[in-house]
Amino acid sequence: HMLLPVHGSLLAVSSLVAPARLAAPQATGASSVLPEAWFVKTETFVTGKPFPEIRPHLEAHKAWVANLRQQGATITSGYRVDADGRPGGGGLMLFRAASHAAAEQLCLQDPLVSSGCVEWAVN
Repeated sequence: HMLLPVHGSLLAVSSLVAPARLAAPQATGASSVLPEAWFVKTETFVTGKPFPEIRPHLEAHKAWVANLRQQGATITSGYRVDADGRPGGGGLMLFRAASHAAAEQLCLQDPLVSSGCVEWAVN
C-alpha cells in the first residue's frame, strides 16, 4: 500500500493504475464515442454495525475490486487512514465509467454498498 494525502487524512491505496490519455475529439463533425469519465466513490462505515458483521462484506468488496481489475477496469481503491496511519472508517475508489448513471450502477454492485455496511456517494 502507498499512503496519499487526501483532505487532512491519508489514503492507503493499492494497485494504482496510470490514467489513460484521452484522444482529442475530432473536428470533422463525424460522430464519435465519448471517452469514459473519472468518478470517485467515497464511503464511510455505518454506525451501529460491529466490525465482525462488516468483515465478510469487506472481504467480498476486496474480491469484487480485484475482479474488476482482472476484467480490465481502470480502478484504484483504498481505505482512508488518519495521520498516524490508523484506518479511518471508510474508503475511496477512483474509477472510469461511461456516465454518472453507469458509475452509480457499478457502485450498487459493491458488496459493502449492497449489504448496507457503508454510506456512500459517487461524484
